[in-house]
Amino acid sequence: INTKNSDVSDLFKDLNLPQNTSKGTRKEIEDYYVEKFKQYTLSSNLISRLQARHDIMQKALGATPPGCSAEDKNLIRRPIKPKQIGRAPILGRPRLFGGKLLDYIQVTQQPIPLIISSCVSAINRLGLHNQGIFRVPGAQVDINQFKEAFEKGEDPLVNITGRDMNSVAGVLKLYFRELKEPLFSRDMFDSFISCINNVFRGLRQLVAL
Repeated sequence: INTKNSDVSDLFKDLNLPQNTSKGTRKEIEDYYVEKFKQYTLSSNLISRLQARHDIMQKALGATPPGCSAEDKNLIRRPIKPKQIGRAPILGRPRLFGGKLLDYIQVTQQPIPLIISSCVSAINRLGLHNQGIFRVPGAQVDINQFKEAFEKGEDPLVNITGRDMNSVAGVLKLYFRELKEPLFSRDMFDSFISCINNVFRGLRQLVAL
């Protein structure tokens, strides 16, 4: 044990070494050396853990580990491009979600966007008896899938079932919520309020009769 790479003799030099007397028992000596070996093992593991932590921090900070070539250094620091999920919208077509309703209608020549007609038709066929269909949220995974399909110009509700109605209502709400200009535009807000007031005024006149 006196070689350069594994010299552990210092660990066994202790003033508390059991004396070779008649009172010293074999059990005490065994316990002593077991404890020393345990200390040595823990010390070795600590050094290994610290070295591993040091290497991880070097990689995280972009430092080049010893013996690393210039090519390896470039590999460590090369940024990873995010993976694109799904296809891009059709070239020349304005965005469905987050776009303007009028622009989409003018380019696609659809008097009513597919998402509106498809969702309303599905809800009319399968969702009229669903309690809280626009209040209870649907599955976010399904809503995202519907959104991506509609953005591509596809209809994901062809084979829809009644249990998915909350997700259908959810993607329809999301579409209206993300419109760049509200369905009831701000320019027409006063006119809408005036119409409502006229309706209430007419109802009051009918009640008075």
